Amino acid sequence: MSRFEMSSEGANEADQVDRVEDVQAAKDVPSGDARDPGTSDQFRSSDLVADVSLADGVRYTPDGLHVLRTSYVFRVNEVVRGNSAGEYVTIRDTGGVYPDGSSVSTENSFKLIPGGRYVVFADLVGEDLWLRQVFQVHGDGDVVADASGRVLVESREGLPLAQAAPTYEALRYVPAVVRPVEPMEGPPDEASAPLPAHPEASPIARQGALSLQAVVQFLRSGNNQPSSSEGVRPALEGDEDPPAAPPLERQPPADIEEPSQESARGTVSEDPARAVLMGSHVTAFQSHFHFMPRDDNWAWTNHCRGSWNTLVNNNLGLFAYKITTSDGQPIRNRLPVANNNQNNVGVLSNAQMTAGGYDTWDVLSANGVCYRWVDSNNRVRETDILINPAIAGNEDQFRKSLTHEFGHALTLNHETARMALLYPGTFRQPPNYSSLWYSRRDDHQGVRAMLQWVNSNIGAGTWDIAQFTDMATWSQAHDNPGAAGNLVTTRISSETVRRGDVATLNFVHLENRGNVAAQNVRLKFYLSTNEAITANDHEIASFTWNTFTSWWSGSLNVRVPNTVPAGQYFLGWIVTTDTPERSSSNNTAILMRDHTAAFAKVRITVN
Repeated sequence: MSRFEMSSEGANEADQVDRVEDVQAAKDVPSGDARDPGTSDQFRSSDLVADVSLADGVRYTPDGLHVLRTSYVFRVNEVVRGNSAGEYVTIRDTGGVYPDGSSVSTENSFKLIPGGRYVVFADLVGEDLWLRQVFQVHGDGDVVADASGRVLVESREGLPLAQAAPTYEALRYVPAVVRPVEPMEGPPDEASAPLPAHPEASPIARQGALSLQAVVQFLRSGNNQPSSSEGVRPALEGDEDPPAAPPLERQPPADIEEPSQESARGTVSEDPARAVLMGSHVTAFQSHFHFMPRDDNWAWTNHCRGSWNTLVNNNLGLFAYKITTSDGQPIRNRLPVANNNQNNVGVLSNAQMTAGGYDTWDVLSANGVCYRWVDSNNRVRETDILINPAIAGNEDQFRKSLTHEFGHALTLNHETARMALLYPGTFRQPPNYSSLWYSRRDDHQGVRAMLQWVNSNIGAGTWDIAQFTDMATWSQAHDNPGAAGNLVTTRISSETVRRGDVATLNFVHLENRGNVAAQNVRLKFYLSTNEAITANDHEIASFTWNTFTSWWSGSLNVRVPNTVPAGQYFLGWIVTTDTPERSSSNNTAILMRDHTAAFAKVRITVN
């Protein structure tokens, strides 16, 4: 059996929401403006944070619904925040295992073991508490790990950091499988501007594991701390998109990040990559019924599908839609029903969610959800992908959310160690400069790994995996590739530059989304008087890779020529290759601020 990296996330995923300012920002600012949260925000936002021991868990299907829920009964050891009326507290969660061994779960589903000790974060929805986050407690409180089994240690800044590699079993319904880490490309082979001096590698802080007492003290002390910026976020299991409405007083869990470290060409990072796949698989294209009343939602959905269908040459791709037998037209606006062995995609109201047997958006607290049912052999037998109508009219957010959810339907889990659309919190990712392709190389490699596993273990030739090259770049990178961290926007050392001076661009990212090496890859930077970045603008640096196979993130220097007139400019970059590409629309990026400034484009002043 071939081995590839899979997370132990549940077979059916739903994405929990980012909360507090994130929610309000998503409602008020179409671009999805929001600031990054931290552990102290998670603490402040949760109605109950407690050190507990699990007494029992009861799985059941509520009347009128078609999905399993679990009511966890915990004995309370200590309340860190909120109130508990007695010695025991009941907290609800979506997901569970059916008698035949098949399962259903969401991204916010946690498989907990009676007798286990946990730190739970729960929100009050109506009169019920719902589980939003869980820490594992081991060794009588000597060690605390996150839901993925990654031990929490103290960073140099004194904040909890989840190690990249799991030590304990994840609190999920499907066991993990591991694949090798993909190495990063080396620095450019040629450059027209000096490369920055390579900094001395500073080892990632790996102090002793944080005890339960230390974690509780941090949570308490963080209660009045301001939220962190995009630069520092605790490494907790994440959320996808913040809902546009209604605003709730909540903040999401997130990830701590540490100083960037660059890998040498052809070497594997010291820390293994986070799991990106679940232990399930798909063996045939998923043909969906649709409930898309808006024509633009239908058009956007078709393109989101295409972002994944490009991975295979099979006639119908990875995703298709149901058509009528009489005239061959798509079957649209058929309301989904949960757990009926039919795949569905739709924009549903709370009333329609309830009528279809699903939890409501109030319970899910998400912009999108992918319910997934998996049989006892870990084969995905149904995916229902639903989008919150609150974002149905926001094209950027709809496209990112739906493409993200399609990734979950292809067994991808959230990814926090690489540049990936499956990063928890797609609102934090800027809109593509001129491309509607939202998935990244890491997403594509994860799905390819699953398809290859099917070809090797289920049936040879089940999937005809496409061979192609597709260079791409974004105004965003990963601050610490290979370890749990954050996505950060590309930044310049100074936004005011004198002619003849050198400035450094940090967190530059480019990648080959395909699986065929690109030859003679050139990355050129330009100053432009308008937002349309072209090769006719003022070139300020050029870098070349003779061969480019995977991905590269790092720092590059640029020099403003004396011939550039004084004034204000936009700064952008274009990547090209001599190898024919699947798409060239994703080859351009522009310098912008992060989501806290609604991805506003940066103006560079040249003196």
